[in-house]
Amino acid sequence: MLINLPGLARQKDITSVEARSAMARAGLTADNYLFYAEMKSLISEMLHDVGRQHNVPVIDVHRYYENFHDTELLSLFVDVAHTTPQGSEQIARAIYLEHLAY
Repeated sequence: MLINLPGLARQKDITSVEARSAMARAGLTADNYLFYAEMKSLISEMLHDVGRQHNVPVIDVHRYYENFHDTELLSLFVDVAHTTPQGSEQIARAIYLEHLAY
């Protein structure tokens, strides 16, 4: 089983509240933020490709995190990649719920 973990740099629109807050929290410039967002997108695609090629299920926690918006989402991250204890709890919940589906 592969797990696609969430990241805060997920929006390509750098004018969004989420993107501006993520940049401020992590000390990123607009260019760096877009780099992180693009890398997260590529990593997600690669994980799903590997899962399909090897018939391995992918639990997409990154997708689960799309249910959170702005301040709620920001409260789950310390920086663009690392979660708070509450964020880690949400990851565990997403993995559990997705695992039940398999």
